Amino acid sequence: MSAGSIAIVLLFFIFVWGVVSVIRTAQDHHTIRQLAESGAPEEVIRALRTLPSDLHLSSLRTGLVATAAGAALLLIQFLPLDHGDPAAWGIVLLAIGAALLGYARMLPQQLRRVTREFDDT
Repeated sequence: MSAGSIAIVLLFFIFVWGVVSVIRTAQDHHTIRQLAESGAPEEVIRALRTLPSDLHLSSLRTGLVATAAGAALLLIQFLPLDHGDPAAWGIVLLAIGAALLGYARMLPQQLRRVTREFDDT
């Protein structure tokens, strides 16, 4: 895979991530506005506005998985493996699995930190 092809794929994923982020933000604001119009208690609306978006944990998981997959693909470039070789796919899946296990190990600590920050507000 040439550097130009890698750049195109990377730009595509960045574009998709940006579009998804904009849609999620708009949907969150739309939901809060609908709650406000329906007469929901002010405390609920205020809590939803101050709640960290997804507790920043889905971004952490996505970043870990993307980094692990990218590192595995980079490693495959330097090994004598073809893109269709089962060992290449095994390396990618192993890296993604390791990232998810690392995320699961970090999750309780991150939840405690975010909960503590949310309780302080």
